[in-house]
Amino acid sequence: MIGQSFIDALLNNPDVFSGGGIDVYSDPTIKDSDFDGIDDGVEYSGVILYFSDGKYNSHPCMKDSDGDSVNDKDDGCPLNNMYSRPEQCAIGGGGSGGADNDLDGLPNRQEQMLGTDPDNPDTDGDGLWDGVEDKNKNGIYEPTAGETDPKDADSDDDNLSDGFEVLYGTLPTNFDTDGDCIPDGLEDANHDGYFAEGSETNALQRDTDTDGLPDGSVGGVGEDLNCNGTRDIDERGRWLETDPRIADSDHDGNSDYNEMFSGGYFNLNNVGRANSGRESCSLIESSEGNASSMIFIMIGFVALLGLRTIPSRIKKE
Repeated sequence: MIGQSFIDALLNNPDVFSGGGIDVYSDPTIKDSDFDGIDDGVEYSGVILYFSDGKYNSHPCMKDSDGDSVNDKDDGCPLNNMYSRPEQCAIGGGGSGGADNDLDGLPNRQEQMLGTDPDNPDTDGDGLWDGVEDKNKNGIYEPTAGETDPKDADSDDDNLSDGFEVLYGTLPTNFDTDGDCIPDGLEDANHDGYFAEGSETNALQRDTDTDGLPDGSVGGVGEDLNCNGTRDIDERGRWLETDPRIADSDHDGNSDYNEMFSGGYFNLNNVGRANSGRESCSLIESSEGNASSMIFIMIGFVALLGLRTIPSRIKKE
């Protein structure tokens, strides 16, 4: 076991805390040479221990590496409490995990591994602290574990920042949370993290207007069929798609679903019927009304023929 006089000399040596180092002679036959409750391999696995740059752990031969009367196992900052110098605080095996300059819950060492800014709690500015994005605090970005990227404000590239996705309730690791083929960032059109009823589709609901047609395109059936978040029109101003925010786009009393499935299957030829209102109105008018219209048309046609024959008769007389 290392002697107290050596520890005192170590702590009073300014070179140790200004970039210098000391040799490490842990006992190769003992798992925990200093009996501080932290295995030697956790505290340090090399041959030189540098205290100044915050990269390494507490000393395997010193129960209290920083001499602050708190054993390393119980010390949240094994190499720093005595000196109040964050850059000297290493990642210990039994404390809070080391120095955390920006107090974002992610120690400086892990921030260094990730490439995030240890002096900025939210490196990518997405509203989520770095320590929240690296859920397991291991300094590795693991999207398969459901982690967001603390260096990328929009981890799933759906045009909605990770912070706003959390606020909305969508998944910041899935660009299309409700599976309607419209990216979350297009559904939340104003990117405020809230669903605006009437002006936006719901990124948490596949069929916003509950008319039976998905907001986007699912298996070739839906309303915004190209999934661009916009109701498209042609060069003549005619609608090419039904409105996923309104169950009856043309307000004719017949739902978009019924009109698009007129004939028994989803037919794009029916898009005019679903948007114009004219075809559907003729379906719900009474037969008497239609017959009356035809009678007036025939009367007008006969009258027109009569007027065209009168001049010829007069001329013959």
